[in-house]
Amino acid sequence: MDQRDTPSWVTIELTSLGEQKILDGTLEKTLRKDLGVTQSHPIFIPVHVHRRKQRVTAITLVEGYVFVSSHLPETTFFALENKAYVSRVLSSKSVSGIRTLHTVSDNHIQKLKAQLLNMIASKIMPGMRVRAVSGTFRTLIGDVVGVEDGVAQVLFRLR
Repeated sequence: MDQRDTPSWVTIELTSLGEQKILDGTLEKTLRKDLGVTQSHPIFIPVHVHRRKQRVTAITLVEGYVFVSSHLPETTFFALENKAYVSRVLSSKSVSGIRTLHTVSDNHIQKLKAQLLNMIASKIMPGMRVRAVSGTFRTLIGDVVGVEDGVAQVLFRLR
């Protein structure tokens, strides 16, 4: 397989406004709108934000950056640099002055996702109330009854 055919990710550096958009939960929606992509286009924000009442807690793996699947024209990414929430799109300039995107391999992004999940799991302790965000039980609230080897056991009370 040609290396150019493997999935890769564009790295976007955020401004403080972009980091605020992570905390208020609007960054992904804003990026999708500005890039003109649907929900199916992969975006990885290496931060987990937890809201409880008035308190916001963020578990950050890579501060100030977001990764977007590279399957778009380069000019689409460079247009983001005109947005107040983007500092720059990581790239290099050739001798002729043409900019080329710097990309990160899909393998590296998958490792980052696993690291973030481990960081989130390390904060989960027995007795906590949690909400399932995916799978069959998504949206159900349950109680953590045990944590072993990074896996939480959750009790969901059903009628």
